[in-house]
Amino acid sequence: MRKSLAKIGPSILLAFMLLTSSVPIGYAAPEGATVTFEYDSAKKELQVTIDSPVGIGEAEIQIEMPDGVDVTSFDASGFMEDARQEEDTTDTTKAWLRMDANGEKQGSLKVKIKIAPAADSKGEVVLKNIWLYDKQGEDVPIETSLPIPVQLGNGPPPQNGDKNGDGNGPNPVEGAKVEFAFNDQTGQLSVKIDSPSGISQGNIKLHIPDNVGMKKPKLSGFMEGAAYMPMGSVHQWLRMAANGVKNGSLVADIKMPDNKVYKLTLLEVNLLDRNGKNVPIDTPLPLSLEITDGGKDGGVGLELGKLLVLLLGILGVGLLAMMLMTRGKAGRIARRR
Repeated sequence: MRKSLAKIGPSILLAFMLLTSSVPIGYAAPEGATVTFEYDSAKKELQVTIDSPVGIGEAEIQIEMPDGVDVTSFDASGFMEDARQEEDTTDTTKAWLRMDANGEKQGSLKVKIKIAPAADSKGEVVLKNIWLYDKQGEDVPIETSLPIPVQLGNGPPPQNGDKNGDGNGPNPVEGAKVEFAFNDQTGQLSVKIDSPSGISQGNIKLHIPDNVGMKKPKLSGFMEGAAYMPMGSVHQWLRMAANGVKNGSLVADIKMPDNKVYKLTLLEVNLLDRNGKNVPIDTPLPLSLEITDGGKDGGVGLELGKLLVLLLGILGVGLLAMMLMTRGKAGRIARRR
């Protein structure tokens, strides 16, 4: 009997270690959507075509247009069918939003535009951002590199960084800096913005999964008093008549329902200075964070708990072996007597 236990002891220990440890089985990056953006000068029409690997439940397309370019009409099809044009905080950025899409994998947007003569000779239209979410509300990555610019008219594109087309070379403009962070100790999500000039209008837009809870945020600086405008899993705060200060922030308590990993995304930040001019954003957007409740209720604590169970198991097996050895020694002594 003692020999049998001695033989199966290592097997029990090995099985226990396998049960209490986690072994990764591999991960394949999800396939992303592809995008084309073209301008038909004969029709004066911008064309956006999107092919997704999965059915789409929510989508937004954002196009930046220069002064002198106006939208006259648009036609949307596929998962973009019945999309509405969204009023944005700047005159140059236009957005089309489809909240409850039909689940198709293809979508397109055709935008008819009217071009002033000055814009026709040297203007540039940019497909700025696209956000896609499947029918479960999960983010669908975009494989095509954004933004995508197209040139209007037949004039040559601006050269040597001469973005305003005045022929005087580069026109560097200092932009705002944005910080997007999550503190896993306090459970707080924060957006902090530092602008080189005072702000008269500000807009912050976040994507937060539906099953992640968020308390009413604390707004400060030029975002103080901003109006909250939720659109499903997209959360937006708009301050139309800001106080003119250079800094603004949003801090909100976040609650996850379980120990899964959730992806939160800062979709966009739009700013106007006190003269009504657009303030560029130096920080590349969108920004995403993958967060978990592990900082407070799991994560590291869970791994430490598994390690403790493993150590207790090893200790138990060791004690059992010692007991068996002691009992065997006592039996041999008894037989000698």
